[in-house]
This record gives sequence, C-alpha cells and structure tokens, in this order.
Amino acid sequence: MVHTIGIVELYQHNEVLFHFCKLFALGNSNVKIFCSKEIYNDVPKEYLKNPQFKWFPNQVEINNFLKANKKELASCDCILVTTIFSHFNAFKAISSLSKTALIVHSYNTWFEPFKHISIRKNNIIRDVYRLVRFIIHRQATKRKSILNHFDIIGFPNKSILDYALSKTKGINKNKLRSIPFGGHIGRSTIPKMLPIRFTITGTVENNVRDYHLVFEAVKLLKGKLLKPIELVLLGRPNGYSGKKIIDQFKSLKIQNMNIISFDNYISVENYQTTLLSSNVLILPIKPDIQFIAFREYSFQSKLSGSVNDLIKHGIPALVSSSFAVDKEIDAQVYSFSDARMLSNHMLELALKFPALDDNLYAEHTYPRLLIELKKTLGFE
Repeated sequence: MVHTIGIVELYQHNEVLFHFCKLFALGNSNVKIFCSKEIYNDVPKEYLKNPQFKWFPNQVEINNFLKANKKELASCDCILVTTIFSHFNAFKAISSLSKTALIVHSYNTWFEPFKHISIRKNNIIRDVYRLVRFIIHRQATKRKSILNHFDIIGFPNKSILDYALSKTKGINKNKLRSIPFGGHIGRSTIPKMLPIRFTITGTVENNVRDYHLVFEAVKLLKGKLLKPIELVLLGRPNGYSGKKIIDQFKSLKIQNMNIISFDNYISVENYQTTLLSSNVLILPIKPDIQFIAFREYSFQSKLSGSVNDLIKHGIPALVSSSFAVDKEIDAQVYSFSDARMLSNHMLELALKFPALDDNLYAEHTYPRLLIELKKTLGFE
C-alpha cells in the first residue's frame, strides 16, 4: 500500500526537511511538503523534480496557510511536523485532521520550562523580556496542549529520548519516540590535498559554541605549523557579537594558516560543498545552551546541528569533553577539555595528514532509518 506523508516545516530547519526528503526518496510513499518560501528557494533540484514530492511553499501568515491547506493536510495518512516555534493553536488544529507526529528540538523548553529558567548576567534585559513574553502568551500551556494532542512526539536521537523518558510526567510516555533527522551517507570524494581543512559549522555566536576557547587554541599554534592548514568558520555571524568573533580570528597572523569566514547567509549548496571539502570538524559545543530564557543541556535535552554534520559524512571531529559520545561515532571523535588540548589535537592531525581515515562509516544508514521511521509512524 502506498501511503501519503505530509511534512510541515514552516521555519528555517531546511537541513531537517531535506533529511526527510532524502529518506522518503528511497521508498514509494507520496510526500506532500509544506514549507516556508525561504526553504523552498533552497530546495535541491533533485527533490523539486521528484514525482513523489508535491510542494506547497508558504507566502502568507502561518495561520492562514495552514487553514488554506486543511484539505491537503487531511488527505495525508500521517503529518510530520518538524518544527514549531509559534502559532501553537494553528498547529494544534492539525491534530484533528490526521495522525500527527512532532519533532521536539528542545526538551526542557517544551516539557519543563519553568524548572530551567536561565537569566544570564550579560543578557538580563533580553532574557527577562523573552521570559515575560513566554508567560504572557501562555506558551507553556499551549506547548503542553500540543504534546497531549499529537499522536507521536519524536526526539533527534536515542540519548535525548532516554532523557525524555526519565523526566516526563503527565504525558503518555508510549508516544515518545526517537526520530533522527540525520544519517550517514558517506562521501564519494575525500580531499587529500594540502592544506588540511578544519571546519566549525553553525551560526557564529558564543551562545552555543565556545569560540573563545578555539581562538585561544589557534593562538597556541603560532610557530608550530610545519604544513599549511585552513580554519573555516562555516556559518553566518549572529549580529555584532558574531562579527566581532570573526574579526578576532581574522586578526591572527599565523604562518601556514588561512582563516575563511562568511559575512552573510550561506546557501545550502555552498554549505554542503564547503563541508564536504573538510577533513576535520571542530565542535566546541558548550554543555549548557540558552534557548528563549531556558537552559538546555547539550546532547541530553537538545542536539546541535553540528552533530548531524558529523554523523552524516563520517568526518573525524574534535569535540568538547561534555559531548556524550554515542558508540556508533566513537571511532571518529577526539575529545578536548581546554584550549591546549584542542591545539595539540589540531597540530597532531595536521602533521599526520594526509594519512587520515576520514570516511569512518561503512554503512549507508538511510535505508535502515527509513524502515525504522515507517515503523514509528505505524506504516510497517
């Protein structure tokens, strides 16, 4: 039997949406995709031309868009909502149309926000403002209502699912599942020419990633590099603070080192091309992440998109010691706890290059992930 899946991504998680496109392209399901206009403009041609996919780009306010497409949504056997940031009542209404699944990116914010309030000293006004807005708009109540009405609540990996199962009260735990939005596809070509390229993926800001630690580590490389290396900051700067971080790195004058950065939004195509030319990823992810006005815990309650880049392409990575390494990626991870340790790892890998095993997965995981997702959605 051929099923019809609806995927709703009306914000900016294009990498999540494209993951599910890649997944469902392996099967025979019909897929209706409801996405933002910005994402639609970035959709790879292979997905636009795929006869399995029917696209519904949004050009109006979200409430009106979901109402206008009520009939299309109701025709789906299951609706997978990959992100909800706002318009909670409109999304809640979807649950009456068909079987529904929601991916939760930030457990604490959705399930236990007031147990994890975080007002930072250097952002008091902004954090208090966001908390007040959260309370005034009754977001906690609205989010809980969605959690109760949706049939399946998915989390990005098993570690976060385990965290959710250990914490959740008042909601049927049987509906909590793992719905990964990253899988390994390998790389057909692996760069072996100098210079070796180290890449930090994601928006350039200190909220999630510790760029100060990386900056200090890079400074320690001065006078030690016998081979040329590149450091790529693969993300747009977030406001003035992000531009300041880039300026700091650009101010470094280290022999045999070139620093590459971007001033604005990076297209999906440019991002992938740069990522696939990388030899080593650097994930300086902080143990605590601020989201709205709440504390999330890296790799426990929230997953960084950088981890999906690591998993997808099997690229070796230097990661913060706070990273709880899953067994399946243990072979490709080097851990660091301070700037000196990170600097030593970078120097060691630079000296070893090109003798790096930098495509470390044998398995193409997407066929297995598709089978598991269809079971989760009740199609197997």
